[in-house]
Amino acid sequence: MGQTKTTMLPIRPLYTGIDKVVNFADAAGYGLKLGEDYIINQKSFTGNVNAAGTYTYVIEGLKDYKGSKAVIDVVVEKIDLSEDIVTIAPIQKVSGTESLYNSEGKLKQGDDAVQNHDVIIYVDGEEIAPGVLTIVTNRADKSDGTFELNGANYLGRVSATVTATAQAAAAAPAGSVENTCTVKHNVVDSLISNFYYDNDSVQNDDELVFETAKGEAFDPTRITAAKADGESSLPLTVTVTKDGEVVTDYSEPGVYKVQASVIVPDDLSYAGTVTFTVVVQGKHYS
Repeated sequence: MGQTKTTMLPIRPLYTGIDKVVNFADAAGYGLKLGEDYIINQKSFTGNVNAAGTYTYVIEGLKDYKGSKAVIDVVVEKIDLSEDIVTIAPIQKVSGTESLYNSEGKLKQGDDAVQNHDVIIYVDGEEIAPGVLTIVTNRADKSDGTFELNGANYLGRVSATVTATAQAAAAAPAGSVENTCTVKHNVVDSLISNFYYDNDSVQNDDELVFETAKGEAFDPTRITAAKADGESSLPLTVTVTKDGEVVTDYSEPGVYKVQASVIVPDDLSYAGTVTFTVVVQGKHYS
């Protein structure tokens, strides 16, 4: 912004169907605070940022950024189901399949969901609002007894791996979601929710901040999960994305999305998924 100041860069959000506040950072990756580092004098839209598209802001710097002004386009990326990473958090078994599916054989979502049976969908680690994607169950795997699904009898348990097709729901704004994809999720007997980053508990929507100027670095191997009774750590799969792409280098300033999931054992007794944000901040020069 201006001749002597670095340009404020928007953090590019992904369409999720959920209202969000757009944050800005400077070119070094230092997060800026509205009302302290900058003000918004004008924007090209009214209402909330909750659909894919371009949103234009006119912002003016304060304090260290005083005298700087910029017109910034914030692009909310649409979901591309053929390219993005789509996952479904495990659903906890309570009392059989009849409470997990509606009359059309679709997994219940949102207001239609039974307690503990909400279908939580993630795209590139971002939680998606109910109604943005529709999950249609195709089949269930694993042999052990019988149960009914979509009007047919299947060999298997309710705590089985279920293959489902994800597609754009009718409520999603045009152009916000493209294509379809097939994903798998698990219906389990109990869920693991106690994830940790070293000794700091990681909860859904938490944000971990690392400052490269202090020599701090994010290390996904430091994420662990243990059973509620404190037994040994469970095996995890950790996926880190930045700007919608899977990455293995976390040294560059910016915003990373992290999804850690328990690798479900053969008996499907435990499962769990947690997502959170990692912000890597670079050096800040006044």
